[in-house]
Amino acid sequence: MTVMRRDRRGVRLLGLVALLVGLVSPAAAQVTNFSEDVGRSIDAGLTWLDNNGAFNNPSSAGEAAGLAALALLEKRQSADQNAEPLGYRNASTADQARLDRVMAYIIGRAGTAFYAYRDGNYLMALSVYLRTGGPNQDGARAAINATFDRIQANQNAAATGATQRWLRRLVHHPARDGRPRGGPRRLQRSGLR
Repeated sequence: MTVMRRDRRGVRLLGLVALLVGLVSPAAAQVTNFSEDVGRSIDAGLTWLDNNGAFNNPSSAGEAAGLAALALLEKRQSADQNAEPLGYRNASTADQARLDRVMAYIIGRAGTAFYAYRDGNYLMALSVYLRTGGPNQDGARAAINATFDRIQANQNAAATGATQRWLRRLVHHPARDGRPRGGPRRLQRSGLR
């Protein structure tokens, strides 16, 4: 009976040690056939974008130039599933040249009229470019500031005329359950009041 208890304790202790080692040691991601296929597909897509002028100035991607730049900035170092994105700083010389051209295009278009989808993808690309060491830091910051100012002006201008009447109805007329639909505080948080 005591021998059996010792054996059980030993097995339990061994199981506990194995569990702790498994929890404490970092899990290493594996390079699989699937992750290699994904890496090759991404490289083929980036090559296609490059061959079709998406990374040029002017970019053939037009309003979606930020998405093309973002695809290149977010390219992974390897097929390892936990690999970090390269960004600008760690990109190859050829990829940095591509990024320089498309970012010059994006920065040059910062003064255009408001268009939410374009402005959003440009802002994403500009922020990753800045964060990962893109060389035109001043130009990128100026483009981000101009774009944010344009978005803010557009939001403030939207709350006039018919929009104001609609907002008043929304705030002052309760929903079917009797509770207010929003309120001035909600509108203020969203930038509409």
